[in-house]
Amino acid sequence: MLATTPVVTLNVSGKLFYSTRSTLNKSPFFKAMLDQIPSDLTPTESLFIDRDARAFKHILALLREPTYPFPKRLKHELDFYGLAKENKEFGTD
Repeated sequence: MLATTPVVTLNVSGKLFYSTRSTLNKSPFFKAMLDQIPSDLTPTESLFIDRDARAFKHILALLREPTYPFPKRLKHELDFYGLAKENKEFGTD
């Protein structure tokens, strides 16, 4: 049986994404946000992020798997989420 891990629901410009606090805390942006929110946030309560959902799927993939081939054209998203320093060598396009 799998252990239950707190799930965080993110509403990124109307598209819902689900992740764990531990994954999101790898980003300084999310760590700062989540430090201000109760840890018992339910999956039906979502945090709204006013960013491009098509780009966000790549951010989430990178947080989950550091070797993810992040698209170079989205470097500005790395900057926004505070991930640019950790990912100096990145990109596939």
